[in-house]
Amino acid sequence: MKSKCARLRIAAMVGIAWTSACAGDPYRTFKLSWATPMHNEDGSLLIDLQGYYVYVGLTPEALAPLYFTTDSTAVFGAGTVRRYVAVTSVNTSGLESALSAVVSLPVVP
Repeated sequence: MKSKCARLRIAAMVGIAWTSACAGDPYRTFKLSWATPMHNEDGSLLIDLQGYYVYVGLTPEALAPLYFTTDSTAVFGAGTVRRYVAVTSVNTSGLESALSAVVSLPVVP
């Protein structure tokens, strides 16, 4: 049985920013961030948000959950193969939203 919370809307990813510990750092990382959803799909106030699942895959159609976070950011190491990322929001009952927009992560040679 699905409730209204099973279809929470999460805002689209809002930015990818490269960060580096110092110039020339071979372990470059980038941070992906998104807006925290404020409402359920039916317009009611979202008061029981627990966190987010971060999904990663080699194609946009083959994403799998990589980890759970309570932050609205995720940090990734630079990769040599193209990866795709999306997130879902999860409430305290464990009900999960639909995937956000899928973002293609940059490839670093």
